[in-house]
Amino acid sequence: MIETQLFFDAYSPDTFLQWVDNLSTTRDGNRAPVDANLAADQVRYLATYIGRDLGAKSIVAEVPYIDRHYLEEYAGYYSKTLRPPPPHAARLHFFDQPCSSEDLDTTLLAIAAGAWGRRQRSALSNSYLGFVVVRPLPDTPVGRTVLRTMRDAGEVSRYFRPATAIHSAHIAGIPLEVPAVAFQQQDQGVGACATTAVWAALSTALRHIGRRGPTPLDVTQAAHRVRKLGRRLPAVDGLDADQMAAAIDTFGLSPAPFHPTGDGGSPMFGAILKSYLASGIPVVLHVAGQLDGHAVTAVGYSEAASDFWALSSFGSLQVRSLRRLYVHDDRLGPYARYTCDVSDGEFVLKLLPSGDGDEWALHLVEPLTVYSAIVPVYPKLRMTPLGLFGVAKFWQGVAKRAIRGAATSDFRIEARFELSGAFLRQLLASSLEAGRATKFARTAFLSRYVGIVEIAFGETPVMWVVCDATDVNRDRSPARSTVAVIAFADGLSEQLREIVAKLPELAGTKVV
Repeated sequence: MIETQLFFDAYSPDTFLQWVDNLSTTRDGNRAPVDANLAADQVRYLATYIGRDLGAKSIVAEVPYIDRHYLEEYAGYYSKTLRPPPPHAARLHFFDQPCSSEDLDTTLLAIAAGAWGRRQRSALSNSYLGFVVVRPLPDTPVGRTVLRTMRDAGEVSRYFRPATAIHSAHIAGIPLEVPAVAFQQQDQGVGACATTAVWAALSTALRHIGRRGPTPLDVTQAAHRVRKLGRRLPAVDGLDADQMAAAIDTFGLSPAPFHPTGDGGSPMFGAILKSYLASGIPVVLHVAGQLDGHAVTAVGYSEAASDFWALSSFGSLQVRSLRRLYVHDDRLGPYARYTCDVSDGEFVLKLLPSGDGDEWALHLVEPLTVYSAIVPVYPKLRMTPLGLFGVAKFWQGVAKRAIRGAATSDFRIEARFELSGAFLRQLLASSLEAGRATKFARTAFLSRYVGIVEIAFGETPVMWVVCDATDVNRDRSPARSTVAVIAFADGLSEQLREIVAKLPELAGTKVV
């Protein structure tokens, strides 16, 4: 009988490298010293990210571990090779507090005695940083990886909005949760860069609607059902845009493409990208450097403090520009930081090394021009960010008339989509007077996804506009999709009620 063994260790980058090397080469016994210069870029990146950015203090190694993703890769590809690797992987868990075998036994005894409450569970989950599955593949050891985003209290975390979903794990039955976007290193046997990029986006988007994410093998097979481009396995030829769209469609989501060369150019592209990321939906980007094309998954962003993009196609709308884009790049790792440059009519990304000691990653620091993007959206989410911008244009005009002396340049807008339950929780936690927020939350009749437009005067929110996201605007007034408008500015509610009463297209719109 195979038994799972748990090993406890203090975290350091070198210790992490040794564990990955030992588990990926299936060696038994003591870990041998590892030359960090020979480790894969992804392993070196993770060693630094988990230690420096997440502040890991301890590792718990779970050996062996049955990982659904690797097991399907094994059954679909590796088991048919002359010298197949083992069918089981291993999993490394990380905590920002010391964790020992004695700590685990104490927790398990508390559970067995019925003394395991919500408070203890929360404390353990709060210290949990996530896990890395280590595949027994020496050249591509990094399997499904689920890690928290950066926890630093600096300017980056102030604005960082990751498109995460909740992932569950356990150690010996102890439940653990971590908000994350899953990452995996491409192995070129089952998936190349486009496969892993689509997989990462789907794994989050599907979780938002209560479904389990696919495996990389699922994505590869789905993409090749519509059109074969090169060999399915090994997946060295990658996927083209049509195949990526087909894979997204196969799993019940709608592929929504957009391009930097459309109306409004690169600033508009950036605003659309930002809207989807703020909605919690990762975006697959097709990029190219000096030599080859590549696919990555944008999973979050940070904003510039005082720089704005003008959306010329919508009159005077302004959105805060992107300062950083956080990207799952399977050449490197999860949440890699990229700068954004929209000059010269292009949208260009450039890797920003995390700090001292990252010189080994300099070979990846080259400008990457974004040529297209594709995002997996819930099928009934039919409104697009462009539709929200049209709504924003109408209501910004209303806000300008209501606030005397306001100039166009004083306003900024933000647009996103939210699950209605999540939106109501945000409203209850907002600065809106509690009685008004509670009354609306109790009576609101909303679709599963709603569109939210925030209009701010400088840094002060003026109003939130809530839209029906299940229909498109067509040629009618964009105001018709408004379900409710929530006034934050003093005295604005009465003015909005007067405006709503005068306009037939706003019939049924609720003013809060």
